[in-house]
Amino acid sequence: MRPYSMLFFSIGMAMIAGAQFHRTSPILGAASLFLGALWIILVMTDSTTRALTVLFFASIMLALIVTLSGETPYLTVCALSSVIIGWEFAVTGREIATFPRKAQRSFLRPYLLRTLALGIGGSLLAVLALRGHYYLSFRLALGLGFGALLLLGLMFKLGPQNND
Repeated sequence: MRPYSMLFFSIGMAMIAGAQFHRTSPILGAASLFLGALWIILVMTDSTTRALTVLFFASIMLALIVTLSGETPYLTVCALSSVIIGWEFAVTGREIATFPRKAQRSFLRPYLLRTLALGIGGSLLAVLALRGHYYLSFRLALGLGFGALLLLGLMFKLGPQNND
């Protein structure tokens, strides 16, 4: 699952970085490349789920800043879908590492196909919803960002109580 996680997270961050370098916003492009490189390092070093989740939410906040700076939301939706799939693969890969090899193989293929179908379907639905030309006001964007931070705190509080 590591290669899939690194691939999808890197694709999402590369989409944002490429768009930002093209728009002559090198700070946001460099931040995106930094998050992508940090993700690869964290996945390769078997970091905790908490560290991966914090980096995941940092990527969401970067995408929010990119969208508020004027980037098309279509690109951001596709990039975030890729980031979400990468995060999901990393967390699930850590969970199934304890399974026997045979159980991992029987679980992996259907899981990958369902997750990819869900990600592609969700991206298409989001792009279709954005075709209605809805724009986020600053208050709504701020509220969504604050809500994401609250969900992050709730996830850490209610999550498994191991020393992960």
